[in-house]
Amino acid sequence: MFKQILWITAVFILLISTFAQAKIVFTSTRDGGSEIYVMNDDGNRVKRLTHNELYDKNPTWSPDGEQIAFTRDLGKDIRNKQYDIFIMDADGRNQRNLTEHPARDDEASWSPDGQQIAFTSNRSGRNEIHIIDIKNGKVKQLTDSKDKNGFRAQGLAIEGFAIDGYSHEPCWSPDGKYIVYKQYAFGQGGNINIIDVKTKQTRQLTQPNPNLFEISPRWSPDGKYILYYEANSEGPLANVIPHIPPFIFNILIRRMTGQLVIVGLEGIEQPKFSIPEEWSVGYETSWSPDSKEFVFSASPQGRGGNWDIYRYNLITHEIINLTNHRKSDNNPNWFNHPLSVSPVGKMATQWGEIKK
Repeated sequence: MFKQILWITAVFILLISTFAQAKIVFTSTRDGGSEIYVMNDDGNRVKRLTHNELYDKNPTWSPDGEQIAFTRDLGKDIRNKQYDIFIMDADGRNQRNLTEHPARDDEASWSPDGQQIAFTSNRSGRNEIHIIDIKNGKVKQLTDSKDKNGFRAQGLAIEGFAIDGYSHEPCWSPDGKYIVYKQYAFGQGGNINIIDVKTKQTRQLTQPNPNLFEISPRWSPDGKYILYYEANSEGPLANVIPHIPPFIFNILIRRMTGQLVIVGLEGIEQPKFSIPEEWSVGYETSWSPDSKEFVFSASPQGRGGNWDIYRYNLITHEIINLTNHRKSDNNPNWFNHPLSVSPVGKMATQWGEIKK
C-alpha cells in the first residue's frame, strides 16, 4: 500500500513538473525566412517548428496546448498575398490548411473549448471577423462593418478595405461569450470593440479618435482586463491607414509613436507600464496564465534596432529579456494552461537600472 501511494505521488509530481514549465511560441527570422519557434517561458530550449520557404506568422496555442494555429502566406510574392489559417501539432507535425480560401485569412484566436477559431477574413469583400468550426469547416461571419458610420467615398476603397470601416484581430474572452477586436472607421481612427458571439450585440470599449489607432487587443486569462497597443498618428494619415493592406499597415505602425495600454472591462485605463520611452514597442502581446505578466516584442535601440521578446511583470515591473538574437523575434504567444507557471531566469532588468 505504501509503495502504491509513493508511486501515485511520484506520477503526480511528474505531471506537475511537466506543466510547470510553460511554453511560448513565436515567429523569428533567425534561420532566414519567417518561421515558427517554441521556447520555455524563461527563454531556454528554443526549438524550430516550421521548415519551409513560405512566410509563417501569428502562432497561437490551442487551449489544451496540443496544437498551434498560425498564418501562412501561400502567395508567390509581396504583391500576391495569400494568407490562410493553418493548424499543426505542438511539435510542428501534421500541418494542415484549415481555411483554404482564396481570400486573406489571418489572425487566429481559439475558442476556450478548442472547437472553433475566430479569424479575420476579407472573403465578404472587406475585412471582418469570422468563426470557423474546426471539425466540419463551416464558416460564419460575425461582424459587419459595412456602412457602419454612413460614409461614402467613391474610388477610395481598396479590395477588402472598404471606406466605411472594417474589423480585425479577434481575441476570445475566457468564458467564450465575447470576442474583443479592433474596429476601423473612416475619419475615426481605430478603437477596441467587444461583440457578443451569440447575439452579435457590440459595444465600444474605447472611444474612437482620428489620431489614435488602438490595435491587437488581448483578453487576460482572468477575464478582467484588455491589453492593447495604442499608436499615435496625425493629420490625413489617420484617414488613409484604415484602407491599406494589413502587411503595409504593420510596417507603418512600427514607425509611429506607440505604447501598450491595459483597460478594465469598463474602459478605465490602468497605470502606465515602466517601459523605457526610447524603446520601440511591438503590438504583439500575450498574457501569462495567471494574468500577472505578459510577453511582448520590442527594440531597445528604437525603430532601427533589432526586435526581441521580453517578459513584463505587472507587480514588480521587471523586464526580462527572453530572446537575444541578432535576427528579429516577434509574435509571442504564451500557453495559458492554469498549471503552466514557472520561475523566470534570464535577464531581469529593473526600470531604475535601465535609467542608470
